[in-house]
Amino acid sequence: MLSSTSARFHLLSYGILLGLTLWHSFISSLIARRTLSRPQLGQLQSKLFPIYFSLQSALSGLCLLTTSNRTSQLIFLIDLIGGLINLIVFGPLIIKFVIFCFFFIHNPIDL
Repeated sequence: MLSSTSARFHLLSYGILLGLTLWHSFISSLIARRTLSRPQLGQLQSKLFPIYFSLQSALSGLCLLTTSNRTSQLIFLIDLIGGLINLIVFGPLIIKFVIFCFFFIHNPIDL
């Protein structure tokens, strides 16, 4: 059984995680996509995504530590692993790929 302090941390971290995910996915990303040019959007996302995935991983880890339900633990563990993979592997890889493509679009090679 979790203590009331642990339950409060769980509720707070889950609420922040849910709000962060909804805000980033459905509000700020859509507005940025409609407002900014493609290069500006890429620059914005390259700065925001590491922060987003760091917060997602930390909050998922906190939720994982403060729940006693096995199903919830599995869900938060999957979320934690996914956030860390995005932060460590896919984030830097995609940024390098976008820079590579941007370079070759603006500096074409004649064959």
